[in-house]
Amino acid sequence: MKSKKLTLTALGIGIIFLTTSAYTTSEYYESQRFGKILAEYSNLECDEMKEKFAADLKNNELKYSSGGMFSNETLSKNLKKNGIEEFYQGCIITVQFDCYKELLSEYLKKEKNVDLVNLY
Repeated sequence: MKSKKLTLTALGIGIIFLTTSAYTTSEYYESQRFGKILAEYSNLECDEMKEKFAADLKNNELKYSSGGMFSNETLSKNLKKNGIEEFYQGCIITVQFDCYKELLSEYLKKEKNVDLVNLY
């Protein structure tokens, strides 16, 4: 009986460690991907950003960069509903993404009849 309890306890602890390890690994790689994309887009001029937007649109990988003291849950849900990945940066405000945001706003108005301002 003690052997069975010990085996089940060890199995339970193993499952907990495996789950925790898998979760932290996925979080790490998501964080690395997030940083890589932000670094790449932060170095682009508006003309290059237009090319990036066209490529993202073609690959159905549209992005939205937001910032501020608090994240906007309504905005996040609406962006996700429209297939747009949000990159929340906290208090950091980067003007490099303004060109991309304008292109995204025009696209949403024209193609989906959605006003980006009303997503808030």
